[in-house]
Amino acid sequence: MGVNLCVTTLNRQDALVECLRSACAGTMKPDAIFIVDQANRPDLLAPAIDGLPCFVATINLGHHVRGCEASAINWYLMSVPEERVIAHDDVVFGPDSLERFLTTDGAFVIDASQGVLTYRDHCKNMAGLYDETISPGFYRYCDVDYEDRLAWYGIQPVVVDCGIEHKPNGTMRAYTPEQHAEYYRRVEIARFNYELKWLRPLTPGGDTIGRAEWRKNHEPYSRER
Repeated sequence: MGVNLCVTTLNRQDALVECLRSACAGTMKPDAIFIVDQANRPDLLAPAIDGLPCFVATINLGHHVRGCEASAINWYLMSVPEERVIAHDDVVFGPDSLERFLTTDGAFVIDASQGVLTYRDHCKNMAGLYDETISPGFYRYCDVDYEDRLAWYGIQPVVVDCGIEHKPNGTMRAYTPEQHAEYYRRVEIARFNYELKWLRPLTPGGDTIGRAEWRKNHEPYSRER
């Protein structure tokens, strides 16, 4: 089984160092690391990837999709074989985190900190790819849309606590007031696109795990969307 670690980074190259080093120090190590560099700053990636004991590829998808989570996820789904471990750049793996994560059965597995997930090929075969029109150039609610589509086929997230530490929102703490305003403007664009597609409000529940609990108590969605 090949272990392929997939990480997207924009402006948290500082966090990426600990993410990759901790992954490579575990009982199960990545065979390859794929980094979608949305900043297109290989100079900033160098401290994180220099000396890593496995194959490393950095990918620049182009300025037109800078910041677009859906484009990065779709590249992983189309270009990286199982096992693909898709991680935030601000997670730290424990000594046996990768091993515990990848020995968990399920088509859609997510760790309890919600910083690492895998969509195994069954997800792609049933639901296809992320919808890149939900959140153009951004990262909100495209995952909700994909989870909703997976639920049509009875694919719910399997949650595993495998000792991964997630340090979210470090980027937003450094935002200027103008950047905060732009963030919330883009959130509302993504919300509008999602609700226009589904003709209903966002799936409630807060996070991936909470939304999954809500779905279990409601009728399956129409497969026509």
